[in-house]
Amino acid sequence: MIRGLFLWTVAFLLLNPNTGFAESYPSEVLSEAGELEGVCLDHGGRPGHTKWIEVAMIGPNQVLTWVIDEGRFPCEGATLWPGHWGAGITVYARLKSGQIKKVFSIVAGLATIESENSGVRIWINGWGSMCGLPEPETDDDWPVTKSCQRPLNWDEKVEEMVFAPLSEARFSNYYDKR
Repeated sequence: MIRGLFLWTVAFLLLNPNTGFAESYPSEVLSEAGELEGVCLDHGGRPGHTKWIEVAMIGPNQVLTWVIDEGRFPCEGATLWPGHWGAGITVYARLKSGQIKKVFSIVAGLATIESENSGVRIWINGWGSMCGLPEPETDDDWPVTKSCQRPLNWDEKVEEMVFAPLSEARFSNYYDKR
């Protein structure tokens, strides 16, 4: 009962324009958000009220997307994703048909949304095969692991987000920013 009440409260906070969550989210996005809230509660945490779902219009056809970045999820009093291995990033989009579809999902570093001359792009921070490199196998491998930011492109034919060519990635050493 408490969990159900909490999830209704979360839905209110996400949809109420006075809370800073002015965008209205489709049920698919709210469902995934509710699952994260439940995980936070199960770990003894309390979901915070900062905005952690980003909304962006992507590509030349301005596809409406919602980016759920679990690494930015505010779970006060609990650690949900310890270590170097990242957290889930999921992208939903409104298709031409009006349907809401999960169009990308990965465990990686954080996602960022940037405005560029060609429009808005979603960038994923990652490492290993995402950057065309071997995967780190242990914590000892991290000092030599290169990381990258790799943009996503909207594939109109299959209506999904896909990684842009590796040539568009930005590379750095993982520890350069620590």
